[in-house]
Amino acid sequence: MDIKIDSLDVKDKWKKRFKLLSLVEADKLSRDQFSRSDKFKQLSFKEKWSINSNYWAFWGGFIYYFIKGMPDKACVILFMSVIWGMLLSIIDFFFGLSIPTSTYWILPQGFCMMYANLDVYRKALFDETMWKSWPSIFHRTNVVVLLAVGSIVLNVIMAVYMVNHEYATQAAEDSEDRVHVNCGMSNIYALQSEIDEFGKPYLCTLIP
Repeated sequence: MDIKIDSLDVKDKWKKRFKLLSLVEADKLSRDQFSRSDKFKQLSFKEKWSINSNYWAFWGGFIYYFIKGMPDKACVILFMSVIWGMLLSIIDFFFGLSIPTSTYWILPQGFCMMYANLDVYRKALFDETMWKSWPSIFHRTNVVVLLAVGSIVLNVIMAVYMVNHEYATQAAEDSEDRVHVNCGMSNIYALQSEIDEFGKPYLCTLIP
């Protein structure tokens, strides 16, 4: 395996990573499995960090996967990222929770950071285009492209809907103290004093 790795047209740092991944049998075991193996535990902290973390993948996300020649996996990561963001947006819209912006991207970016080196290794040495454990339907390029494009379209539709179904009383329009009031499929923002005086049912009747 080392001879095959040495013949690859990649930088030396990648060859070192590939040899470490080969040592822990990353071609046969999943990331979780080889991370618990004795061979992995015998590696130094620096070596473990080298094969388990990739800063460029953290900041690049699915784009990094495209650049590294893994478009199918990139489409799946894009799909999961968009769906994750949509779920958080729905929760935010209906419950008025102030979800930190970092929550939207930290999970998918963290996934890329942890799995990128392993995925590049399997692509370079075994021409893997999709994770082996995933259902066969995800191994079809047209399916993952459709999922990625479809999720983006759905996200745009949802964003337009939310923008057109959010309202505010005149007093609450520019106020930082405004309160979220859910009115079924629409929202209205009002000051707490308005809620106390008029009640939520009345405020909901103000929605066009």
